[in-house]
Amino acid sequence: MVLNLRQLLYLTTLAETGSYHKASQKLYISQPTLSISIKKLEDRLGFPLYERDNKQVVPTEAGAIIIAYAQKILALDGELENKLSELKKSSQKVLRVGTYQMLYSLLLTPLLNTIRQSGPAFSIKLQHAHNRELKESLRAGAFDLILCIQDEPEKNMETVLLKKERLLLALPDTHPACQRSLLLPREPYPYLPVRELENECFILQLPSQQIRWQEDKILHSGEIKKYTSIELDSIATSMRLVSEGAGIGFLMEPYTASFSHYRNLRFFLTGNLAEAPWLMVCYPKRSRKNPHILRIVRLLKKTIDDIL
Repeated sequence: MVLNLRQLLYLTTLAETGSYHKASQKLYISQPTLSISIKKLEDRLGFPLYERDNKQVVPTEAGAIIIAYAQKILALDGELENKLSELKKSSQKVLRVGTYQMLYSLLLTPLLNTIRQSGPAFSIKLQHAHNRELKESLRAGAFDLILCIQDEPEKNMETVLLKKERLLLALPDTHPACQRSLLLPREPYPYLPVRELENECFILQLPSQQIRWQEDKILHSGEIKKYTSIELDSIATSMRLVSEGAGIGFLMEPYTASFSHYRNLRFFLTGNLAEAPWLMVCYPKRSRKNPHILRIVRLLKKTIDDIL
C-alpha cells in the first residue's frame, strides 16, 4: 500500500481541524476537492476513515491508525528536508577573497556575474585592503586567497600570475613635458622618461597602498634628482588634482578608463617597461588541491581577462 504525501497531509489536516470546511481553507483547496480525495482513499483502502459526530468529523478506528502513521511519516519528511537543507548550506563554501580597493571596484560586478553563470551556487566574500594588510591577513587565515601586485611570487604561497601591470604617469594635456614624449611601436601610450619631470610636484599614494612602492621605485631610480611630493589615500582624488594642474600623478594602466571624464588627462608609460610587476593570485600551499580555490582562481582569471 502506497499513500502519497499529499493524501497524508489531507488526512492529518482534517483530523486536526475536525471540519472539511476548515481543513480545505488551511490546505488552500476547495471543500469538494478534499471530500472527493478522502472518499477515493476510503474506497481504495476498503475502510471508512471518518464519521460525522455532532457536525464534526472524527476518525474511525481504521482512520485513527492510518492518521497516527501519517503524522509520523510527515514528521520524518520534514526532518529529511531540514537535514538536506543543512547539508546544502554546509557544502556551499564561502571563499574570502581580498584585493586592493581600485581593483575591487572594477572586479566586483563582473566577477559575481561570472560566478553566477558558471554553474552551481557558489558563495564569495570579496573585500578590499591595502597591499601589506592583504598579505598579513592571508598569512593569518583571514583570507582564503588574495589578488595583489608584486615583482615576484609570494614566498611560501601558491602563486598564479595573471598579467603584467604597468604604472602610468598622468599629466594635464597642457603640461610642456607632454611634447617631449616618445611614440613606441605597438604601444597604446607614448613613453615619457621621468627625468623630463625634474622639479615637479608628484601626487603619491600613502606608503601602505599597493601602488606606492611602484611610485617610489620610479622616483628612486636615479633618473630624477629633485622633486616635491604630497601624499593622498585616493587615486580618484589624485586624478582630479592632476586634471586641475596641481601636480603629476600615477595610476595602473587598466584604470585609465575610470577617469575618462577628465578629458584633459594624458597618460604615459615610464620607467623600465621590462620590469613591470605582475597582478597575481596568492593562496596557502595547503589549499593547492582545494576544488573551491581552484575554481575561484579559474573564474578570477577569466574575469581579469575580460575586464583588464
